[in-house]
Amino acid sequence: MKIVHFCTYSSGGAAIAAIRLHEALITKGLDSSIVFLYKNNCQAKNSFDFRDALNPFQQVVLKIKNKFFLDKKKRLLN
Repeated sequence: MKIVHFCTYSSGGAAIAAIRLHEALITKGLDSSIVFLYKNNCQAKNSFDFRDALNPFQQVVLKIKNKFFLDKKKRLLN
């Protein structure tokens, strides 16, 4: 069975729990991977940074979309 976990950040409570679950599955012999949108300093086996798969243009587009989305959310809250 192949298992993939997706997390936004590699730090914080949810990420710690996901990494522990990921490592436990690996020790049980399952094929587990974990993908982070923003990977800081996670040294877990089979962990990947989503942004590494993007070319520079796609990275800029992702930053602009995130910025626009956050600004739109703030405007709606005000």
